[in-house]
Amino acid sequence: MERLYKYIEITDLKDMLKKSGEKYGEKIAYKIRQENEYKEITHSEVRKMVDGLGTKLIDMGLKDKRIAVIGENRYEWEIAYLSIVCGTGTVVPLDKSLPENELESLIERSKAEAIICSQKYVEILKKTKLKYIISMDLENDNDGIISQKRLISEGIQLVKFGDASFTNAKIDNEKMSIMLFTSGTTSISKAVALSHKNICSNLMDISSILDVNSSDVFLSFLPLHHVFECTVGFLFSLYVGAETVFCDGIRHIPENLAEYKVSVMASVPAIYERLFKIIKKHLEKQGKVEQILKDEEKYKDSSMEKKKEVFKEIHDLLGGNIKLFISGAASLEPSIEEKFRRLGFNMVQGYGLTETSPVVAIGNKKYHKTGSIGKCVPSDEVKLLDINKDGIGELAVKGPNVMLEYYENKEATEKVLKDVPVTSFEQALQGATTGLTVNSSSGQPGAGLSIRIRGTGSMNATNEPLYVIDGVPVISGDIAVSGVSNDSKAFNIMSSINPSDIENITVLKDAAAASLYGSRAANGVILITTKRGKEGKTQINFKANWGFSDWAVKNRETVSGEQQHELTYEAYYNEGILYKDMSEEEARAYAQEGADTFAPLRDHYSNWEDALFKKSAFNQNYEFSAQGGSELTNFFASLNYKTEDGMINATGMEGFTGRVNVTHKSKDGKMQMGANISFSKQKSEMASEGTAYANAYFVKNWYAIPNLPIYNEDGSFYEGFPLDQLNVPNPLKDQGLDKNTSEVLRSTNSLWASYKIIEGLTIKETISYDFIDNQSTTYWPMNSNNGEAYNGLMIKYPYQHHNIYSSTVLNYTNTFADKHNLDVLLGWDVDDRKEQFVQAVGANYPHDKLPELGNTSEPMTASSGYSEDHLLSLLSRINYDYDDKYYISANYRRDGSSRLGANTRWGNFWSVSAAWRLSQEAFMKNLTYVDDLKLRVSYGINGTLPSKFYSHLSLFGYGYNYQDQPGSAPTTIPNPDLGWEKNENFNIGFDARLFGRLSVAFDFYNRETKDLLQDVPVSMTTGFNNTLKNVGAMNNRGIELDINYDVFNETAVKWSTGIVLSHNKNKISKLYGGKDIINGTSILREGESYYSWWSREWAGVDPQTGEEQWVLNTENEDGTINRELTKDPSQAQRVIIGKPDPKVTGGWRNNLSWKGLDLSALFSFSLGGHIMDDPALLYTDTDGETAYQSIGIQQLDRWQKPGDITDVPRRINSYQYARYGSSRHMKSSNHLRLKTVTLSYNLPSKWMQAAGMRNVRIFASGNNLLTWAAYKNIDPEQPVNGVATWALPNLKSVTFGIEIGL
Repeated sequence: MERLYKYIEITDLKDMLKKSGEKYGEKIAYKIRQENEYKEITHSEVRKMVDGLGTKLIDMGLKDKRIAVIGENRYEWEIAYLSIVCGTGTVVPLDKSLPENELESLIERSKAEAIICSQKYVEILKKTKLKYIISMDLENDNDGIISQKRLISEGIQLVKFGDASFTNAKIDNEKMSIMLFTSGTTSISKAVALSHKNICSNLMDISSILDVNSSDVFLSFLPLHHVFECTVGFLFSLYVGAETVFCDGIRHIPENLAEYKVSVMASVPAIYERLFKIIKKHLEKQGKVEQILKDEEKYKDSSMEKKKEVFKEIHDLLGGNIKLFISGAASLEPSIEEKFRRLGFNMVQGYGLTETSPVVAIGNKKYHKTGSIGKCVPSDEVKLLDINKDGIGELAVKGPNVMLEYYENKEATEKVLKDVPVTSFEQALQGATTGLTVNSSSGQPGAGLSIRIRGTGSMNATNEPLYVIDGVPVISGDIAVSGVSNDSKAFNIMSSINPSDIENITVLKDAAAASLYGSRAANGVILITTKRGKEGKTQINFKANWGFSDWAVKNRETVSGEQQHELTYEAYYNEGILYKDMSEEEARAYAQEGADTFAPLRDHYSNWEDALFKKSAFNQNYEFSAQGGSELTNFFASLNYKTEDGMINATGMEGFTGRVNVTHKSKDGKMQMGANISFSKQKSEMASEGTAYANAYFVKNWYAIPNLPIYNEDGSFYEGFPLDQLNVPNPLKDQGLDKNTSEVLRSTNSLWASYKIIEGLTIKETISYDFIDNQSTTYWPMNSNNGEAYNGLMIKYPYQHHNIYSSTVLNYTNTFADKHNLDVLLGWDVDDRKEQFVQAVGANYPHDKLPELGNTSEPMTASSGYSEDHLLSLLSRINYDYDDKYYISANYRRDGSSRLGANTRWGNFWSVSAAWRLSQEAFMKNLTYVDDLKLRVSYGINGTLPSKFYSHLSLFGYGYNYQDQPGSAPTTIPNPDLGWEKNENFNIGFDARLFGRLSVAFDFYNRETKDLLQDVPVSMTTGFNNTLKNVGAMNNRGIELDINYDVFNETAVKWSTGIVLSHNKNKISKLYGGKDIINGTSILREGESYYSWWSREWAGVDPQTGEEQWVLNTENEDGTINRELTKDPSQAQRVIIGKPDPKVTGGWRNNLSWKGLDLSALFSFSLGGHIMDDPALLYTDTDGETAYQSIGIQQLDRWQKPGDITDVPRRINSYQYARYGSSRHMKSSNHLRLKTVTLSYNLPSKWMQAAGMRNVRIFASGNNLLTWAAYKNIDPEQPVNGVATWALPNLKSVTFGIEIGL
């Protein structure tokens, strides 16, 4: 904001007193009513009293000490404040309404040695350890309490006789001279350190933009300890040479305005609302309401002077001399502000904080808009950071009025992902954000994750969102590679980011929000902003935590040894009777032999769970960070080391990450530049998963039954029957021998620079290089089950990712006529990716001591290769809003990709969006409970690329050799028309804030994916079965709701709670030729979900015979469906039996705080979805089909006799219908899970100060601690397709830690 009025340059408050005393010396500074007369004190007398009291305080030994002030609004309070701050020490203004215990606490925290107070506080203050208590009311000292009047009188004499200790005291205007305690409405009150420079900057700024001068009279009403009243009332009045009068109380404001002919008042919205009610009541009493309303409309465009004439009666009611009302400390209802201005009262709103001395922005005559806080003061720079799709962000203020620091606690506790014990930050997002689901492929540390934002949208292209870190798109997802077919190895590369380095995460879901990222953003965008340094003293932070993990739920519980024997006996018995036509006696003998052979009774049974898995897995984490900077340069640096063990011996993850973020700007502010550099080196050792012999989780549920010994009597590993017959190893003997490692090094390096060409026009260039080196190793030693056949085998598979990205944007922003806000952007992006690998395999080792390829005697295979991908984008955007009411945005970009055919390589993508802030409209003004209401709508088209780089080309493969001569053959058919998948996104929603504590966000969306990539059959004469073409379509439609309620926000206990709900319906709209695509038990069919299951419909167990039953679902001659039952599954027709997609997903979050104690908890839940438990179908619930197999505890509920009602059929050895897929094993995935919980405590600041620390915080947190699930056999969180696997289950974790700030 430009300066409108001349102002006096001051360097400190002492300089202010000197200059105002010289300029306004004999003008009245204070007028005080005393009985029936008025006492007047001039500006010269104020300076004289301040010099006197300050000199005497120094004479008492209080130089450079902290002195508190407490009392009602009075001139003695103001004299005390100035006498302390202008040469004695540091002033500590205290809230006169504080309870006794809090008052004592603040005095102790401030280390005040003396206090100047009203007499009524003396008895309370006597209980403290203060050296001096000085009363504003006593004429003379009494009972150890010192008279302020006496000190002033004696001090004036000291000055008169030459004591210049105070008058000549030098002021360091950048040193803490004022310690103000915040109200603590959001946490424990913080001590804000302010300097003379902070306060004086604010005084000069206010004076240069408000028309206030020495002819004005200020009414002091708000408590003087409040920075708003202290700066804008008390100090501002003295600075401009005005007169200050003191209010007799809230009921007396109108009469005080008239009595003192007040022209300026700074107050809070509640006072102005009260004054408006007084005016309204007066008009109603006079019967003039209707006439006033007519006059308001008639003179609404007239000058303020004219309005004062027209509404003179109303002005006289408030003294007749009001020139300016200033409202602050809270938001004034726009309708009240507008009413006052229509009646001829000049009213402006301001905004600020204790931390900004306080004014950041304020309106005035030239720049005024109803409902607005005006423009920022001339000395400040104000920016909105981390702006979300609605234009809402964090207000960042920079300027000379910004505090030095929080004296005891220099930064607020970070809330983003704090203390949550997760390997990757994505794990903490489940249930926290609408429309987002997170599915893990495994419970092993570092395992891959499947992230979906608003459903699945493609068959042959990626469904994963784009990750953008500090404005740069990066490589994400599972980057693991393996030379072993169907290996389960996984490595989530986003674990290379330390969650503690993240400042905030934003999820972009609709086309308008994601449009700047084009084709890469079709599945949504996860924006990550890392921490930045801040101007000020360098802050050091240490954090350490230790914890342990265990299974989140009990997975696939199996029967005991005795039960295994009993159930095996029963299966053999039923086989003898039903299949072998045995007599009762023969069947019993047959059953006994079978049970004794495969499940013998023993004195002691094996506990394979304890033998194969740890009781708990240990994890530890150590972090160091530093941040700071100057006015021009700032930095943030961090280093992190962590280890996380798996539940199987020798598995886990270990590594370290580091980050440096630096920004710098030129002195003139035109040039800015920065560097964001991160580095990580991690090693992951994973256990085999799936149906591998080395998968402990699998073998424990296959053949490692309690009746199978682990050891022989001599202590050696048992390898007898049935292991030798099955040719399988003792799982414990083989455990940990095979090695399956990924050693991943990642370096991301981003440089950026921007230059302000002219005001509002900036150009910015960003260049980034993201490098990943994955050294994948598989080693099977000579003595392992896998390695025995090869006499030892090793596969080395180094795989590298290179991503070079550059972005150039030209951005123009401007505001016209104070209401028209324009933001225009033009630019281009270049994104080049390259992947390269080398693979070598060797076998036949002489021994296992040096497992390297050079020591193998049989080099087996070797290969290498690379692939490249190029993306060029031209982009543009225009945002416009009018008067913060109406918003419109349009985006257009043109992307070209090397992955597509020459004819369709370029795609045009665009979006439009609009918003309407209804709460700003006049017709909403009477709805006082509506704080904010905004409608949003957007529509746009994004594109998706095929996952493979060269699907459009005619490729040739080599290795088709003939008689030792090299040969090649075509491997794909060219398709020059292979093009973009197009996502058409529509979104409509609203955001509301109601009753000052309820927030609601609602969205409806429809996402139609067209030109879906699908494998299409081609003529066999080509030599191929199919080729990839753009032929399909898919739809995702849903609603999202986010509600938050501040239950307690004005008490010592703070509690906010919120719930997020999401519903998404997925269906395939179009397939090639409309034909179903069936693959085993999955089916793609038009009108059905992408993840639909194709199997038999199970009809339960016949209570009389214990046989399974299925619904025929065959078609009758008349076209109807035959719903009769059959006991032969081969006769039952397959149908779509269900899908994994839940009806509703969401989360319930809670945050509570009390003093230094904080508790946060997040529950996630899912309703209406299903799990297909294939492992139960194929192994643990085969109903007796295989004798040596583990038996799930569900089998204890099997049918045993006629009349039994159960869903488990009779058990039969060699059961002929075992493993027939059906809806029997389709189970509910409904669950509620305590996803994350953290309890922390900040140690009292007085302890920390004594120890020379900024803060110390101890905490305990957990992940997946409690789970309530409808189906209890396995963890309810399964892969995105809903099919359970033999991957290791999810873990729950508990962590304890400490954080120290220096």
